[in-house]
Amino acid sequence: MTLRDTPVRLAALVVTIACLCAVALQRPASALARPLAVDIQGSARVVPGNGTALKQVGTFSGRPLGQGALRLTTRLGQGRGATFTFSLTTSRGSVSGSGTIALKLGKKLVTYHGTASITSGTGAFRRYRARNLRVTGSGGLTATSYPIHLTGSLTT
Repeated sequence: MTLRDTPVRLAALVVTIACLCAVALQRPASALARPLAVDIQGSARVVPGNGTALKQVGTFSGRPLGQGALRLTTRLGQGRGATFTFSLTTSRGSVSGSGTIALKLGKKLVTYHGTASITSGTGAFRRYRARNLRVTGSGGLTATSYPIHLTGSLTT
């Protein structure tokens, strides 16, 4: 080793240490996730089916998905009143998940509220995940379709 090699080795050592520090300080993927507001309005109607699960189909619109088709499967008498699975599908992709709702039956009106989670996505929504989304709605006991409002935030 000569004196001319010392500055080059010193510079290489400084660069190596800087790179190691950058890797060590890098944020995990979960810290890089950005929250998106969820505000989706939908309407679903019961379709004929077999078994104890109610199958419902309809449409939705709102942020961040846009507009598309809604599919629900509801099982009454489970959880805090009912459990459900859902999918929201657009031309850009879909999200799906599950949740629970409490039901309050009045003389002419049913009111429901609870929480939902988005557990998977496809296409443009493949990284969308959410917990504790708020689900609300109400409708007439003899109505043919029921409104659904989903709010909260998700991460990408």
